[in-house]
Amino acid sequence: MQQSKNQVSREWAISTWTKLSDRPHTIIPHGHYREFYPNSINSISCERTRANLDIPSECHLLLFLGYIDYYYS
Repeated sequence: MQQSKNQVSREWAISTWTKLSDRPHTIIPHGHYREFYPNSINSISCERTRANLDIPSECHLLLFLGYIDYYYS
């Protein structure tokens, strides 16, 4: 059973791996925590953080929180 978090992810997976198109697929929505944590990030704190970490402002960043492990199949 293939799983996606939304319809866009499902369509991307099927277009990328065409053999998935004839397999069962389910969409499991992924929630968010917007109501639980205030958005206290602003441009000043971002600029200060980049300067402290010596990261140029033109660089794109990706933050991943979680455990990454080898996966097969």
